[in-house]
Amino acid sequence: KLTDDVAGSTAACAASPCDLRRVNTVDSAADPGAPVVDNAVFPGGLDFTYLKSDGTKATTEGEITKVRVSLEIMVDPGTKTAARQRLTTEIDLRNR
Repeated sequence: KLTDDVAGSTAACAASPCDLRRVNTVDSAADPGAPVVDNAVFPGGLDFTYLKSDGTKATTEGEITKVRVSLEIMVDPGTKTAARQRLTTEIDLRNR
């Protein structure tokens, strides 16, 4: 989940920068989770694209064989050293 970047905050992120956190419980609202990435851009910084085996977008659940995950991060916003980077990977789904 994306949360406000205030230390330990579980509030939903409303503006960049955000923290991307991993939550391994059923109730993600009560569990702050463990930080995975700091400085995630919001909105649009975390995208999931579902793909067919040929790399084109899937239109039905049955066509999905890969998932493209894209994460944009920004450090030092509002300064001369501000930097943005988009990290992207594709995950091949097993048994598809």
